[in-house]
Amino acid sequence: MSELFPRLRPVDRETLPSFLSRLAASKGVKAPDLALDMGFSFKRLLTQDDEALERLQGWGKLSDDELARLRSWTGAHAGKVTTLFRGEVFGSRALRSPVVRGCPVCLQEDAAAHPGDPLAAMAMRGHWQLREVTICLHHRHPLVPLWEEHDPVKRLDIQTQLGRIVDPILD
Repeated sequence: MSELFPRLRPVDRETLPSFLSRLAASKGVKAPDLALDMGFSFKRLLTQDDEALERLQGWGKLSDDELARLRSWTGAHAGKVTTLFRGEVFGSRALRSPVVRGCPVCLQEDAAAHPGDPLAAMAMRGHWQLREVTICLHHRHPLVPLWEEHDPVKRLDIQTQLGRIVDPILD
């Protein structure tokens, strides 16, 4: 593949909305707009609609294994108040919170490793969603609240949310 247009790869433990947001940022567009260009709504990706995932896989040139890992670290609806995450069923509130947390050191390292737009590099990790996880497994840095949003579609528009706080993260 050309060095001018390197293929975007999922980061270890990355979520589906994070990957779509990074893919959109790498193309200079907003994630919901890229989703529409691919033929599905952003919300259909969040609900893990099969057709939306198939199209993302094609556009992102994802292997079956890469897509499966993204899905497993995202979590999927498994009942009225339950979520399937990494092969285990959790109460939805253990994973779905209006307060999105993350490790600023991981995000800084992501941005430093990518020569272009930091939003095309900074990836949200799935294990950060777990309410009981309070520290970064890699850096031993406390997870910090990054933003709060009650609307799940707005909350999971990672590109927009990180775009609002990219400068403080990088500083």
